[in-house]
Amino acid sequence: MSLISVSAELVDARAEIVLLQLDIYELKQELTVLRILEKDYGLRILKISEENEQLKSDNAALVECVKWYASYWNHEIQLEDSHITRMQHDMGQIARECLSKLGGGNQ
Repeated sequence: MSLISVSAELVDARAEIVLLQLDIYELKQELTVLRILEKDYGLRILKISEENEQLKSDNAALVECVKWYASYWNHEIQLEDSHITRMQHDMGQIARECLSKLGGGNQ
């Protein structure tokens, strides 16, 4: 081997090292981005989970409230704008319809 061929091989090896260093740098950058995205994704999942639990709690409270209204039956109400003075009236009908849509059952 001549000195020129060894020198050329060293130049090629150095060029390969530089390219590999650039690849390593780019991979480190990608890894940093992926770690940030992973953390962001984890935080989003946690937030969605917390919101889901709050919605479940709110729904349960709403169902209980609607159940109370659904069980309310006012047998007699006074009608001032009519010749009829008293009539039966179910004040909980709409609430029971709403309750069935909420999945709280019928009363």
